[in-house]
Amino acid sequence: MSSEVKRGSIEISDESIVYRVRGEETSWSVPIGQIVLIAEYTNDKGPYCDDYFLVFVWIDDGKVNFAECSFYAEGSSEIVSTLGKEFGMRMELGLAHSTEWDSRVIWPPELAGGAYFEFHEAVPRKFGESPKVAIWNAIGLSAC
Repeated sequence: MSSEVKRGSIEISDESIVYRVRGEETSWSVPIGQIVLIAEYTNDKGPYCDDYFLVFVWIDDGKVNFAECSFYAEGSSEIVSTLGKEFGMRMELGLAHSTEWDSRVIWPPELAGGAYFEFHEAVPRKFGESPKVAIWNAIGLSAC
């Protein structure tokens, strides 16, 4: 297995956003007319690993779908600009210089600028508590 980062490319083709990993067939395709949310997020893995991502959420046959790609994929800036024109607004990316876990919604306008993810530290409350239970507690779910 190669340690090379496969950033791929992203483009608009036949009214869909199409993402391809270099040398491979289409990895995913999202119909533009079905997109309900576009977001961005960063993590703390940079600068040697991808740490900035775009997320596309769409609904197909009543099912919510998610796709993501590296912001560094060839064509990502053009996609954001083109989608902004398509949706009649200027889409602004705001996490380009983030070096920590962060996220924000880019579109739709009524959610733009808000958090896409809420990050919580998952710390066990007592000795021997499983990581799964710690995560559930961190996001406010009950393990019971």
